[in-house]
Amino acid sequence: MERGETTNSIQCYMIQEGVSEEEARDHIKDLICDSWKKLNKLVAHSSLPTGFAETALAMVRCVERMYQFGDWFGVQNKANKDCQNSL
Repeated sequence: MERGETTNSIQCYMIQEGVSEEEARDHIKDLICDSWKKLNKLVAHSSLPTGFAETALAMVRCVERMYQFGDWFGVQNKANKDCQNSL
């Protein structure tokens, strides 16, 4: 890692488990997928009003997208606008 860089979950997992970057990426993707399955299951069986649960999921979806593709400050494309409008 060069000076000024920060570690991320993939690098931490690589060091912790002694695996390749590809294996670490696959593991993190699996964790994300499993988390989405759990969230969707919780929402499906929730006693909360549907609108509230859907809004909460939309917020999670937008945060994930912002983490992956930036904060959207200067970039407005259809996917970003759709995500914002879902809130």
